[in-house]
Amino acid sequence: MKRKKLNIIALSIALLSITLVYFGVIPTREKTVPDSRKVVFRACYEGTQNQATFKLFENNEFELHWSGAFFYRELFTGTYKEKSDTLFLNYETAKAIRFGEKILMDSVNEQLITIRHDGDSLVNVVAFYYGFCKGLN
Repeated sequence: MKRKKLNIIALSIALLSITLVYFGVIPTREKTVPDSRKVVFRACYEGTQNQATFKLFENNEFELHWSGAFFYRELFTGTYKEKSDTLFLNYETAKAIRFGEKILMDSVNEQLITIRHDGDSLVNVVAFYYGFCKGLN
């Protein structure tokens, strides 16, 4: 009985250690790479179990960082062109399935809205609001 209890304690300590290392010690790109690029625009999406941040840099690059429940974390990067109130994104990585390649910048409602087209492979498209995430979820 003592041996079983010791095994449970050892397993608990191991799981706790792994969790702490994963979340606290293993660096993420945001923590380790000083980014000298100047952010010229940012937007956020906050869902029930996920969140995304979108940044435009002055060198015409963009980053879309999506994170969610169960350790989901994905970074999409590429370049962009801005024409009037529309962004045209050219993904260098895989394309995000909830945020398209042609984005309307709705300045009146301060939202980014994906412009859909026939045959796109987007699923559950969501709108982003301008600015930093507000911690709404």
